[in-house]
Amino acid sequence: MARRNLGRMMAERGPAQDPADSFDTQPTGNTFYSYGNLTPQRMERIFKLADNRGRVDLIYRLYDDMEENDLRYYGILNQLRSTIARMPLRVMEAEATTQQDKQMAKEYKDYAKEALRGLDMHSLVQEMVEPYIRGAMLYSIDWEQKDLPFRRAMYFPSNIERVDGRHLLEEIGNMNEHFGELKVRTTENPAGQPIAELPDENHIFLERKQGRKRYSQIGVARKVLPWYLSLRYIKTWWVQYIENYGSPLRIGKYPRSSKKSTRNKMKKFLKKLGRDGYGLFPSGMEIDMIDVNKQGRINVHQQFIDLAHQEYSIAILGQAGTTGENSGGYAETVELNGIRLDILENIAEIVQKGATKLVKKGLRLNYGDQYEDYLAPRVRPILLNDRNAQQRAKAAQILSEMNVPVPMSHIYENILGAESPREGELVSHGGEVKEAMEDLSQMDAPLRDQQSTQVRDADTGETSVAENAEQDDGTVD
Repeated sequence: MARRNLGRMMAERGPAQDPADSFDTQPTGNTFYSYGNLTPQRMERIFKLADNRGRVDLIYRLYDDMEENDLRYYGILNQLRSTIARMPLRVMEAEATTQQDKQMAKEYKDYAKEALRGLDMHSLVQEMVEPYIRGAMLYSIDWEQKDLPFRRAMYFPSNIERVDGRHLLEEIGNMNEHFGELKVRTTENPAGQPIAELPDENHIFLERKQGRKRYSQIGVARKVLPWYLSLRYIKTWWVQYIENYGSPLRIGKYPRSSKKSTRNKMKKFLKKLGRDGYGLFPSGMEIDMIDVNKQGRINVHQQFIDLAHQEYSIAILGQAGTTGENSGGYAETVELNGIRLDILENIAEIVQKGATKLVKKGLRLNYGDQYEDYLAPRVRPILLNDRNAQQRAKAAQILSEMNVPVPMSHIYENILGAESPREGELVSHGGEVKEAMEDLSQMDAPLRDQQSTQVRDADTGETSVAENAEQDDGTVD
């Protein structure tokens, strides 16, 4: 039914304007980057180029390598993304006063639902977590015109892709009006086109916070980057340590007069001799198994790795104790799926901005100058922690009993996680389906909630039922 009503209030039967072509990214040139040769000196050069010369593409490339090569880091990010992606998206209709505005707000909401329904929102929401991780992210949008009933047509988003961070730079020209802003390498402008100059409808730009002149530093991935780099060397040193001190050395002894062929035969035996292997040697030759295990505190590498993984959890999820570490002060805060709730709320705000921007861009394409921004719906993930929701509901009940007014919008949105019913909308109320009234307090109470009192006649002994006893005339004490 909603699809049949789409576009009724457009000035024309078709979209008011056509979208601009999507931009093509330009392949990256020299990056001075080689993952296999990330020495401390090379890392220092990468940081200087990113922080002082606008080469944020190098940092984004390093973030990709972190996720690809560190299983713990990847697991924590996957926990974060999957938690957000499981949350239902709620399209919140804008408040309106006039009848015409209400109809327009309803049509905008129906468009938003139809637009989001045509996308893989589970994957898209996970992609919109990236600004929290990396600091900022650019997405390209493709549009498709679809036919609707009554010979109407509208543009809907058909595909949204994250632009690889390798194509992003920061403007370093202090005489440029876009100084400190991000720009993207495109086919038309390989040196980088400021994102602010891209056509509005072909992209979405999201950032964790205002990142101008510091885009290489604002993501949480940058906070754990020193730990990741340290782990690279610690793991290498640990392997070398185990090679030197973790297993016995196989030493073969032979007489000075032994032939070269005899020594080569012994060498082959030693190479083949493993943990559970054995060797056969001619008389006069011997093999000694020398244990060189180092005594004392030799678990310093493991302790450092555990500490680094704990710092991953604290920086990204807001606490320790979520991926196997011991619990601590961070773990005592309100959490959802092992993630601090305030961090999830922060990410949900980023997702809300991204989804709402997408809907607004589509509405502008279709309605043109007729579009009213104040009537556009909001799209937000609903984050409800069961235990916390019960506590909020109890608090609202206590306030109500104390005659402290509690806004219904707060109860519906923040406690129930549901939309407030609109006048005339079919709702479930007291086990019955009925139309909602504009004043929800005027709706008839469900029968099971109606109070009744049995009244006994003193003379006849018969009883009758008085509904809503508080309205009784008071003849029976």
